[in-house]
Amino acid sequence: MIKMFYSTREKYPASRVDLQDLFSKRVCRQLDIKLDWHMQSMSELAEGNQVVDTAGETVFLGKNSKRQGILKKIQNQWFAFLHDCKAWFYIRKSDYDIVQVRDKFWVALVGLVAMKGRGGIFCYWMSFPYAEADLYRIQAEKDAYSFLYRVFYFVRGRLTHWLLYQVILPHADFVFVQSEQMLKDVEKQGVSRHKMMAVPMGIAWERLQGLPQAKSLGLPKQAKVAVYMGTMVKVRQLDFILEAFVHVLKAEHDAMLLMVGGEPEDVQRLQDIAMKLGISDSVYFTGLLDMQEAWAYVLAADICLSPFRPSPILDSTSPTKVVEYLALGKPVVVNNHPDQSQVIEESGAGVVTDYTPESFAQGMLSLFQHPEQWSMMGKLGQKYVKDTRNYDVISSQVANVYQQLVQTTAANKKGVK
Repeated sequence: MIKMFYSTREKYPASRVDLQDLFSKRVCRQLDIKLDWHMQSMSELAEGNQVVDTAGETVFLGKNSKRQGILKKIQNQWFAFLHDCKAWFYIRKSDYDIVQVRDKFWVALVGLVAMKGRGGIFCYWMSFPYAEADLYRIQAEKDAYSFLYRVFYFVRGRLTHWLLYQVILPHADFVFVQSEQMLKDVEKQGVSRHKMMAVPMGIAWERLQGLPQAKSLGLPKQAKVAVYMGTMVKVRQLDFILEAFVHVLKAEHDAMLLMVGGEPEDVQRLQDIAMKLGISDSVYFTGLLDMQEAWAYVLAADICLSPFRPSPILDSTSPTKVVEYLALGKPVVVNNHPDQSQVIEESGAGVVTDYTPESFAQGMLSLFQHPEQWSMMGKLGQKYVKDTRNYDVISSQVANVYQQLVQTTAANKKGVK
């Protein structure tokens, strides 16, 4: 059995698929890992630091503030800092084989020092460039922040950037990153490629068993349907899709756009934009749905859309949406983005465009006007996801890294003796 301590930014109970489907359900079972999570509570479950048993795993649970507004944020930052400090005692009092920290800087330093002191294994999991994001936001969005906020983000960004690239990553035994682009970015900071691995977002193939029936849309047979599924928050700038669809309707008058998901206020904002653009009769919003219902709409569509705003920060992410579309057997239109472009180009299951409404519209039309390709692209996409972005495959790759680290460490300790 391997004993692991895993500290993460995600709050308890964590819902991310790469924590549940990839890690808990697969990696831990493949290697017989006894896993102790270190998280802060999402609700008021924790009156203090408690040990909570869930699905055979242990969670060291940090306190959550009962206050509201800005006081809640400030108090939760303090509670999180105290909880991170206590990680030292959790680690030192137990004989963990591996300590892994995901996207947290202070607790990473704590875990690194604790494990190096005993000759144990320390791993870092980088899912998002938080240090770079702090520095980027004060340049790209400086008008949105007061002077004090800009100073805060600058100081925090510079400090965490130095800590991450000069201390944590160089001394970590292994580093997991979110994408091939992130691996390249981190390598440019001086971290060896040989101790890094890209772990992109995937899908648990068993979730596709017993799929729902495609939603009956009641549209004319000649209508061609495109679907976007996911969050519709303002920062995603999904008016981009609506602007692109204006151009599509000029060539395909019976085309239909399904917008699946979205909180009520986000849906209303996009409905207002569709009305101003004069396309509201051709756009249908479902509002929030559970996953099975959302997938039923995707299955009813002809093509799927995954626009992703270009950004020096977002370019290193690994979006899940395009993987889900392909797994459901649908051709996809994406704009240039390192991970999305790689998936579409390697699978041959869609079209990559520039990030302009005109170019994205042409991508949609190129698929709409060649329906004979839909089935073939759908099969190519499903095969690609099953072979490369299936969590059964990804988990085996991750598990092999831990196995090698444990074996190498054990051999080195024997050699010292």
